[in-house]
Amino acid sequence: MKIELLEEDIPEFSNEMMILTQVFATFKCGEDLQMARYNFKNQPEIFQNYPQVTQMLEKRMFYL
Repeated sequence: MKIELLEEDIPEFSNEMMILTQVFATFKCGEDLQMARYNFKNQPEIFQNYPQVTQMLEKRMFYL
């Protein structure tokens, strides 16, 4: 199984982000589980693989 978290930007410190970071740290990546976390600010090239995510972000920026 592969779990990828695509974040719009580096999140501000919050309890939710702290919990998510702990969850990612708790699970060990191995043959059966691969986990990755990406943010648009530092890794925009990853988002090219997910055009639907990029479209959602563009729509969100339009409405802000």
